[in-house]
Amino acid sequence: MNRHGFSLKLVFLAITVLLMAGLPAIAQSPKESECESQQQIDKWADELSKTSKLRYDKKYDEAIACYDRAIEISPNAEYKAETYFHKAQGLETWDRYEAIANYQKVLSEKPTAALRAETCFRLGSLHRNISLGKSEEEATQIVETEFSNENCLPYFEMGAAAAGEYDKYAMSCRVYVAFVYQDTGRTQEAEAILAKLAALDPSKAELFPDQFLVSCQSPRLFFVRKEETLQHVQMTREIAAETLVESCIVQRDDESTIARLQELCARYPKTLIAQEAENKIATIASTTNQS
Repeated sequence: MNRHGFSLKLVFLAITVLLMAGLPAIAQSPKESECESQQQIDKWADELSKTSKLRYDKKYDEAIACYDRAIEISPNAEYKAETYFHKAQGLETWDRYEAIANYQKVLSEKPTAALRAETCFRLGSLHRNISLGKSEEEATQIVETEFSNENCLPYFEMGAAAAGEYDKYAMSCRVYVAFVYQDTGRTQEAEAILAKLAALDPSKAELFPDQFLVSCQSPRLFFVRKEETLQHVQMTREIAAETLVESCIVQRDDESTIARLQELCARYPKTLIAQEAENKIATIASTTNQS
Protein backbone atom coordinates (compact mmCIF):
# COMPACT_ATOMS: atom_id res chain seq x y z
CA MET A 1 0.00 0.00 0.00
CA ASN A 2 1.28 3.46 -0.93
CA ARG A 3 1.13 5.68 2.15
CA HIS A 4 3.25 8.58 0.92
CA GLY A 5 0.16 10.58 -0.13
CA PHE A 6 -1.22 10.81 3.39
CA SER A 7 1.49 9.73 5.88
CA LEU A 8 2.18 13.34 6.89
CA LYS A 9 -1.50 13.89 7.58
CA LEU A 10 -1.49 10.73 9.70
CA VAL A 11 1.49 12.02 11.66
CA PHE A 12 -0.35 15.31 12.08
CA LEU A 13 -3.40 13.46 13.41
CA ALA A 14 -1.32 11.59 15.97
CA ILE A 15 0.62 14.63 17.10
CA THR A 16 -2.53 16.81 17.17
CA VAL A 17 -4.26 14.41 19.53
CA LEU A 18 -1.13 13.99 21.62
CA LEU A 19 -0.78 17.75 21.84
CA MET A 20 -4.38 17.90 23.01
CA ALA A 21 -3.78 15.16 25.54
CA GLY A 22 -2.49 17.13 28.48
CA LEU A 23 -5.11 17.22 31.23
CA PRO A 24 -8.50 15.83 30.16
CA ALA A 25 -8.42 13.36 33.05
CA ILE A 26 -8.63 16.28 35.45
CA ALA A 27 -11.36 17.93 33.43
CA GLN A 28 -13.56 14.85 33.61
CA SER A 29 -13.61 14.98 37.42
CA PRO A 30 -14.04 18.67 38.26
CA LYS A 31 -15.42 17.96 41.71
CA GLU A 32 -12.27 16.06 42.60
CA SER A 33 -10.00 18.80 41.26
CA GLU A 34 -11.83 21.37 43.37
CA CYS A 35 -10.36 19.65 46.41
CA GLU A 36 -6.89 20.68 45.29
CA SER A 37 -5.71 24.22 45.85
CA GLN A 38 -4.89 26.31 42.82
CA GLN A 39 -1.51 26.95 44.39
CA GLN A 40 -0.74 23.22 44.35
CA ILE A 41 -1.84 22.91 40.73
CA ASP A 42 0.18 25.96 39.65
CA LYS A 43 3.30 24.67 41.39
CA TRP A 44 2.91 21.29 39.67
CA ALA A 45 2.29 22.92 36.25
CA ASP A 46 5.31 25.21 36.63
CA GLU A 47 7.60 22.28 37.42
CA LEU A 48 6.31 20.24 34.51
CA SER A 49 6.55 23.12 32.04
CA LYS A 50 10.29 23.50 32.75
CA THR A 51 11.02 20.13 31.15
CA SER A 52 10.40 21.25 27.54
CA LYS A 53 13.27 23.74 27.47
CA LEU A 54 15.58 21.38 29.36
CA ARG A 55 14.93 18.63 26.81
CA TYR A 56 15.39 21.10 23.96
CA ASP A 57 18.76 22.09 25.49
CA LYS A 58 19.60 18.36 25.86
CA LYS A 59 19.85 18.70 29.65
CA TYR A 60 18.21 15.33 30.16
CA ASP A 61 19.35 14.75 33.75
CA GLU A 62 17.87 18.08 34.80
CA ALA A 63 14.67 17.31 32.87
CA ILE A 64 14.36 13.96 34.67
CA ALA A 65 14.82 15.74 37.98
CA CYS A 66 11.97 18.14 37.07
CA TYR A 67 9.69 15.27 36.11
CA ASP A 68 10.47 13.55 39.40
CA ARG A 69 9.76 16.73 41.40
CA ALA A 70 6.46 17.14 39.54
CA ILE A 71 5.58 13.54 40.40
CA GLU A 72 6.44 14.18 44.05
CA ILE A 73 4.30 17.33 44.34
CA SER A 74 1.38 16.06 42.19
CA PRO A 75 -1.86 17.18 43.88
CA ASN A 76 -3.48 13.75 43.47
CA ALA A 77 -3.15 10.40 41.69
CA GLU A 78 -4.55 11.70 38.39
CA TYR A 79 -1.99 14.48 38.22
CA LYS A 80 0.72 11.96 39.04
CA ALA A 81 -0.41 9.71 36.17
CA GLU A 82 -0.43 12.76 33.89
CA THR A 83 3.15 13.51 34.86
CA TYR A 84 4.22 9.95 34.11
CA PHE A 85 2.68 10.34 30.65
CA HIS A 86 4.61 13.54 29.94
CA LYS A 87 7.79 11.88 31.21
CA ALA A 88 7.26 8.80 29.06
CA GLN A 89 6.54 10.97 26.03
CA GLY A 90 9.54 13.22 26.51
CA LEU A 91 12.33 10.78 27.32
CA GLU A 92 14.33 8.29 25.28
CA THR A 93 16.15 6.63 28.20
CA TRP A 94 15.32 3.66 30.43
CA ASP A 95 13.32 6.11 32.57
CA ARG A 96 10.81 6.20 29.72
CA TYR A 97 9.87 2.55 30.20
CA GLU A 98 9.42 3.06 33.94
CA ALA A 99 7.18 6.04 33.19
CA ILE A 100 5.08 4.08 30.67
CA ALA A 101 4.60 1.27 33.19
CA ASN A 102 3.42 3.75 35.81
CA TYR A 103 1.09 5.53 33.40
CA GLN A 104 -0.40 2.18 32.35
CA LYS A 105 -1.73 1.75 35.90
CA VAL A 106 -4.48 4.24 34.99
CA LEU A 107 -6.26 1.38 33.17
CA SER A 108 -6.45 -0.71 36.35
CA GLU A 109 -8.27 2.06 38.22
CA LYS A 110 -11.59 1.68 36.35
CA PRO A 111 -11.47 5.00 34.45
CA THR A 112 -14.46 6.50 32.63
CA ALA A 113 -15.02 5.36 29.04
CA ALA A 114 -13.58 8.60 27.66
CA LEU A 115 -10.52 8.47 29.91
CA ARG A 116 -9.99 4.82 29.01
CA ALA A 117 -10.01 5.67 25.28
CA GLU A 118 -7.59 8.53 25.86
CA THR A 119 -5.25 6.41 27.99
CA CYS A 120 -5.26 3.57 25.46
CA PHE A 121 -4.53 5.99 22.61
CA ARG A 122 -1.64 7.49 24.53
CA LEU A 123 -0.23 4.07 25.47
CA GLY A 124 -0.52 2.84 21.89
CA SER A 125 1.28 5.96 20.67
CA LEU A 126 3.97 5.65 23.33
CA HIS A 127 4.60 2.05 22.35
CA ARG A 128 4.88 3.18 18.72
CA ASN A 129 7.41 5.78 19.90
CA ILE A 130 5.60 8.78 18.40
CA SER A 131 7.13 11.62 20.35
CA LEU A 132 6.67 15.37 20.19
CA GLY A 133 10.46 15.56 20.28
CA LYS A 134 10.71 13.94 16.85
CA SER A 135 11.28 15.96 13.73
CA GLU A 136 8.65 15.71 10.98
CA GLU A 137 11.01 13.54 8.92
CA GLU A 138 11.66 11.18 11.85
CA ALA A 139 7.95 10.99 12.68
CA THR A 140 7.12 10.11 9.06
CA GLN A 141 9.77 7.40 9.06
CA ILE A 142 8.37 5.96 12.30
CA VAL A 143 4.89 5.76 10.77
CA GLU A 144 6.15 4.01 7.67
CA THR A 145 8.58 1.56 9.29
CA GLU A 146 7.04 0.70 12.66
CA PHE A 147 3.37 0.71 11.85
CA SER A 148 2.96 -3.04 12.28
CA ASN A 149 4.39 -2.96 15.79
CA GLU A 150 1.92 -5.32 17.44
CA ASN A 151 2.83 -4.02 20.88
CA CYS A 152 0.60 -1.04 20.14
CA LEU A 153 -2.36 -2.88 18.55
CA PRO A 154 -4.04 -4.12 21.78
CA TYR A 155 -4.08 -0.58 23.16
CA PHE A 156 -5.57 0.90 20.00
CA GLU A 157 -8.20 -1.86 19.87
CA MET A 158 -9.15 -1.24 23.51
CA GLY A 159 -9.29 2.50 22.91
CA ALA A 160 -11.42 2.10 19.78
CA ALA A 161 -14.00 0.12 21.74
CA ALA A 162 -13.88 2.20 24.91
CA ALA A 163 -15.77 5.40 24.14
CA GLY A 164 -18.43 6.90 21.89
CA GLU A 165 -18.30 7.20 18.13
CA TYR A 166 -17.28 10.86 18.19
CA ASP A 167 -14.73 10.70 21.00
CA LYS A 168 -11.52 12.09 19.48
CA TYR A 169 -9.29 9.45 21.07
CA ALA A 170 -11.56 6.57 20.08
CA MET A 171 -11.69 7.90 16.50
CA SER A 172 -7.91 8.12 16.34
CA CYS A 173 -7.56 4.62 17.79
CA ARG A 174 -9.84 3.28 15.03
CA VAL A 175 -7.65 4.91 12.35
CA TYR A 176 -4.57 3.16 13.73
CA VAL A 177 -6.35 -0.18 14.15
CA ALA A 178 -7.33 -0.02 10.48
CA PHE A 179 -3.74 0.62 9.41
CA VAL A 180 -2.36 -2.23 11.46
CA TYR A 181 -5.10 -4.52 10.12
CA GLN A 182 -4.14 -3.56 6.57
CA ASP A 183 -0.48 -4.25 7.23
CA THR A 184 -1.29 -7.69 8.65
CA GLY A 185 -3.56 -8.72 5.78
CA ARG A 186 -6.92 -8.11 7.47
CA THR A 187 -8.01 -5.85 4.62
CA GLN A 188 -11.78 -6.40 4.81
CA GLU A 189 -11.84 -5.52 8.51
CA ALA A 190 -9.70 -2.45 7.82
CA GLU A 191 -12.02 -1.30 5.03
CA ALA A 192 -15.09 -1.69 7.25
CA ILE A 193 -13.51 0.53 9.92
CA LEU A 194 -12.36 3.18 7.44
CA ALA A 195 -15.71 3.25 5.63
CA LYS A 196 -17.51 3.86 8.91
CA LEU A 197 -15.09 6.65 9.86
CA ALA A 198 -15.46 8.30 6.45
CA ALA A 199 -19.24 8.26 6.89
CA LEU A 200 -19.22 10.09 10.24
CA ASP A 201 -21.57 13.08 10.31
CA PRO A 202 -19.48 16.15 11.28
CA SER A 203 -22.61 17.99 12.44
CA LYS A 204 -22.75 15.63 15.42
CA ALA A 205 -19.82 17.62 16.81
CA GLU A 206 -22.47 20.21 17.71
CA LEU A 207 -23.43 17.84 20.52
CA PHE A 208 -20.21 18.78 22.29
CA PRO A 209 -20.31 21.67 24.77
CA ASP A 210 -18.98 25.09 23.76
CA GLN A 211 -15.86 24.45 25.79
CA PHE A 212 -14.37 21.35 27.32
CA LEU A 213 -11.15 20.99 29.22
CA VAL A 214 -8.03 19.66 27.54
CA SER A 215 -4.49 20.95 27.40
CA CYS A 216 -2.52 21.80 24.30
CA GLN A 217 1.27 21.84 24.64
CA SER A 218 1.20 23.61 28.00
CA PRO A 219 -0.39 22.29 31.21
CA ARG A 220 -1.96 25.75 31.60
CA LEU A 221 -3.94 25.84 28.33
CA PHE A 222 -7.19 24.11 29.18
CA PHE A 223 -9.83 25.11 26.63
CA VAL A 224 -10.70 23.76 23.20
CA ARG A 225 -13.89 24.82 21.42
CA LYS A 226 -16.30 22.51 19.66
CA GLU A 227 -15.21 23.99 16.31
CA GLU A 228 -11.90 22.19 16.90
CA THR A 229 -13.79 18.97 17.58
CA LEU A 230 -15.57 19.48 14.25
CA GLN A 231 -12.19 19.93 12.54
CA HIS A 232 -10.92 16.72 14.12
CA VAL A 233 -13.98 14.78 12.90
CA GLN A 234 -13.53 16.17 9.39
CA MET A 235 -9.80 15.38 9.34
CA THR A 236 -10.50 11.82 10.48
CA ARG A 237 -13.10 11.39 7.71
CA GLU A 238 -10.65 12.65 5.08
CA ILE A 239 -7.84 10.38 6.30
CA ALA A 240 -10.17 7.37 6.18
CA ALA A 241 -11.37 8.16 2.66
CA GLU A 242 -7.87 8.87 1.36
CA THR A 243 -6.61 5.63 2.90
CA LEU A 244 -9.24 3.58 1.08
CA VAL A 245 -8.41 5.34 -2.19
CA GLU A 246 -4.66 4.79 -1.74
CA SER A 247 -5.27 1.09 -1.10
CA CYS A 248 -6.62 0.80 -4.67
CA ILE A 249 -3.46 2.05 -6.35
CA VAL A 250 -1.57 -0.53 -8.41
CA GLN A 251 1.92 0.76 -9.11
CA ARG A 252 2.62 1.43 -12.80
CA ASP A 253 -0.81 0.10 -13.80
CA ASP A 254 -3.26 2.98 -14.22
CA GLU A 255 -5.88 0.82 -15.93
CA SER A 256 -6.13 -1.58 -12.99
CA THR A 257 -6.06 1.30 -10.52
CA ILE A 258 -8.95 3.07 -12.26
CA ALA A 259 -10.97 -0.15 -12.35
CA ARG A 260 -10.47 -0.63 -8.62
CA LEU A 261 -11.36 2.99 -7.92
CA GLN A 262 -14.54 2.64 -9.97
CA GLU A 263 -15.46 -0.41 -7.87
CA LEU A 264 -14.92 1.72 -4.76
CA CYS A 265 -17.25 4.41 -6.16
CA ALA A 266 -19.91 1.79 -6.85
CA ARG A 267 -19.57 0.34 -3.36
CA TYR A 268 -19.86 3.71 -1.61
CA PRO A 269 -21.89 5.98 -3.95
CA LYS A 270 -22.45 9.64 -3.07
CA THR A 271 -20.01 9.55 -0.16
CA LEU A 272 -16.71 11.21 0.69
CA ILE A 273 -15.04 7.95 -0.36
CA ALA A 274 -16.58 8.14 -3.85
CA GLN A 275 -15.62 11.81 -4.09
CA GLU A 276 -11.97 11.04 -3.24
CA ALA A 277 -11.95 8.11 -5.69
CA GLU A 278 -13.40 10.24 -8.49
CA ASN A 279 -10.79 12.93 -7.84
CA LYS A 280 -8.05 10.31 -8.06
CA ILE A 281 -9.47 8.94 -11.32
CA ALA A 282 -9.52 12.46 -12.79
CA THR A 283 -5.91 13.03 -11.70
CA ILE A 284 -4.74 9.76 -13.29
CA ALA A 285 -6.66 10.52 -16.52
CA SER A 286 -5.18 14.02 -16.68
CA THR A 287 -1.65 12.69 -16.20
CA THR A 288 -2.19 10.02 -18.86
CA ASN A 289 -3.49 12.58 -21.37
CA GLN A 290 -0.50 14.87 -20.79
CA SER A 291 1.93 12.04 -21.47
